[in-house]
Amino acid sequence: MRTIKEIFEKYVSGELKPTELVGNLIDDAKKHNSQNHIFITITEERAMEEALKAEKEIASGEVKSPLHGIPYTLKDLFKTKGIKTTGGSKVLADYVPEEDAAVVNQLSDNGSVLLGKVNLHEFAHGAIGINPHYGTVPNPYDSTRIAGGSSSGSGGAVAAGYGFFSLGTDTGGSVRVPAALCGLVGLKPTYGLLSTEGVIPYCWSLDHVGIITQTAYDIKLVLSSLVQGIKIDGNKSQENKKQIVVGIPNTFFYDGLDPEIEEALEKVKKNIVAMGATLKSVEMPDLQNSRTASLVIQLPEVLSYHSKYLEEKGHLYSPDIFAGMTAGQFILAEQYLRAKRMLNYYREEMRKIFTEVDVLLIPSTPCVAPKIEDSFVELGGKQTPVGNAVTKFFSLFNMTGNPSITVPAGFHSTGLPMGFQLVGREFEDEFIVDLSIEYEKCFNVRA
Repeated sequence: MRTIKEIFEKYVSGELKPTELVGNLIDDAKKHNSQNHIFITITEERAMEEALKAEKEIASGEVKSPLHGIPYTLKDLFKTKGIKTTGGSKVLADYVPEEDAAVVNQLSDNGSVLLGKVNLHEFAHGAIGINPHYGTVPNPYDSTRIAGGSSSGSGGAVAAGYGFFSLGTDTGGSVRVPAALCGLVGLKPTYGLLSTEGVIPYCWSLDHVGIITQTAYDIKLVLSSLVQGIKIDGNKSQENKKQIVVGIPNTFFYDGLDPEIEEALEKVKKNIVAMGATLKSVEMPDLQNSRTASLVIQLPEVLSYHSKYLEEKGHLYSPDIFAGMTAGQFILAEQYLRAKRMLNYYREEMRKIFTEVDVLLIPSTPCVAPKIEDSFVELGGKQTPVGNAVTKFFSLFNMTGNPSITVPAGFHSTGLPMGFQLVGREFEDEFIVDLSIEYEKCFNVRA
């Protein structure tokens, strides 16, 4: 495993050149893409131009940021000037934007190198990562299992070493699901912290731009390059020198867990206490209808964006995606507004909870990566649709807007990764990232 910090230090010392690294990664990606389906478009020309520019600047001492010369990938929902942006669909197979998305402009200003546009569940309409148009990205630990979605290519790319970070989108877990199932770190920041300008929308009310990396420290390096005021060497989790209070929800989030994931979370709790934190049981609001409320918001909003395409190019959508998107027409305005009121209720309830605790500790997913062909998994003795299962503990925080990070928590007896999730107060993204960094320093998260 190579990190952003290690690669950047090699650039500065002259031990490694950006053009050399990027050229090798592109060659490898071309060689294996027919098997792993990670890339929709490999941006070779742009990548080599950006790598050469970074190489010259670093050699002359004009270092722009810790991401200078660092290769990365983009979920193919982010607009890229002069480069196809397909949304993982045949509907936009020939769409070439005239400008970059706002966050892509920021990364260019920081000297980062775009390796390519990566695969996803078509138009982000699903958490599994199945794509009949561009292939399905397999789990890096077991090719018969899903990588997770909708940002499947982002998880696959970082796990395979095709770039050292990837930007994805997260509406109900779509960054954190593949991060958790692929043994990576994934951050869904506070709602609105990272710009969605120039990103093909799914659901404006819930869409977040998120980050996937190998380590929590790499998350911080990327976040600090996109958000002003974040100190790379600072540590918000230790800043006030007070004991951190970690909330453990007493319902919902620990229900129906795979026994090995439950055991892994008990170990994480002990580790957190060993770091000096204290645990506190917290009462959560009734969350049984939270996913339903999320879907009632999502479906009309996705329909409002896609209605023109559905009418003109409906035959180009996958049948299940077409059916899912047109379902929004059956949601009444009254139902949509009631769901939006529920969203506000959950936000207020979370703000009350965070007057008692500094952070919530919960599982990332209740199960390990399911088989690609599976439609259901068993949770607590009940058959649950795969998409519902893997997003079960994530989607609430798209509604409340709280920052959420998934961190590896070792391996299941199947050899598949498990993960835990830290959730913080709104705009205290740096706090949960720093706490994750401290956890990584103290414990082997991949043991």
